[in-house]
Amino acid sequence: MLGWGSMLLLAAATLAHARPPCAQTTTSADLVAGLGAARDAYGDLDLDAFRDAVYDVRLVVPCLADPLTPHDAAEVHRYEGLLGFVERDTDRARRAFAAARAIEPNYRFPESLVPAGNGALTDYLALDPDAGGRERVPLPLDGRLTFDGAPSTHRPLEQPTLVQLFDGSGAITDTAYLWPGEPLPRYAPRPEVEGHGQVQTEGRGGGTPVDALRSGPDRPLLTGAAFTAVAAVGLYAGAFVVHRRYEDVGTPFGTLGALRTTNNALVVGSGAAAGTAVGLGVTAFLVRRF
Repeated sequence: MLGWGSMLLLAAATLAHARPPCAQTTTSADLVAGLGAARDAYGDLDLDAFRDAVYDVRLVVPCLADPLTPHDAAEVHRYEGLLGFVERDTDRARRAFAAARAIEPNYRFPESLVPAGNGALTDYLALDPDAGGRERVPLPLDGRLTFDGAPSTHRPLEQPTLVQLFDGSGAITDTAYLWPGEPLPRYAPRPEVEGHGQVQTEGRGGGTPVDALRSGPDRPLLTGAAFTAVAAVGLYAGAFVVHRRYEDVGTPFGTLGALRTTNNALVVGSGAAAGTAVGLGVTAFLVRRF
């Protein structure tokens, strides 16, 4: 049987994988600053700082409130490619570089950053950016999609891409850096016009609007709610046991203060966990519905 601490850690891990909304939005200025930090660190051959800077860019991207430009998308791909090169992940480096070249085919790294003869240039030019083709995806029921900063209904199949989902008012509802095979952000697709065929898509973007609305609650959030509810019950049960000891006439007087403090902490923790469980449960249905 799991102890209270183990249950809390399990609940916390589940919440961490539930992908809660960004605490605050980021801007294109944040993205440019992050890419600049990556460029400076790579130029200084400070590989630890370079990794940190690219990881920071990965945190900026999902929370962007500004539309991406094709140039900024190409820059993100270039530094993902350089990180793949640094980490000796040749396939990842070459795919990211090909994505950058598909956007800006005439770009060349400054020699001050990547000198002639550097192995990164071999990876940079290794793949044909036009190879692999593109997959047509459905338009959103309300809003639009962009891939790498350009409106499109076609996603690259063999290269990573930066996708942004806009709602009907033009506000950005999702930004993601997707590698081949990773699912699109969730959205209800626009019905196909009769005679134009049904588009087959991978991941969470497929199906009809009715299917999207009837597909049930968000499972990671619902799982988080369940585990948090279990933790709340466990904490309350612990408080009950401690309270019984506190009321026991045989309990030494000197331990009463500690028992009272423990009981109060368990009750407060139980209430907080219960409130979190309710919030996650409600959010699981709202996220799936809207």
